[in-house]
Amino acid sequence: MPQTRLYPVGAEVMLDGGTHFRVWAPWRSKVAVVLEHPDEKPVAMDLKSETEGYFSGLVGQAKAGTLYRFRLDAEIPHRADENGGPAPPPGAHEKRITR
Repeated sequence: MPQTRLYPVGAEVMLDGGTHFRVWAPWRSKVAVVLEHPDEKPVAMDLKSETEGYFSGLVGQAKAGTLYRFRLDAEIPHRADENGGPAPPPGAHEKRITR
């Protein structure tokens, strides 16, 4: 049986593998999670559109400690903001998946 989410939005590491992302971005038509690993090219994974402006998906490559950003409508990746809003000001820290 698949694990269920504890919170309505955010990144949650799943016990059975990977990380589930869910973000509210009602004014966007497409949302992707961009995973960034040191010395590797960033990897983008599209999230599935749900009702009422939510996007979600299970990303198997995302583990605890993985640096990620959201890409909204194929724009330059934004620093993670679960509400789908604008990127934080320069110098703000990126999100890392934690357990």
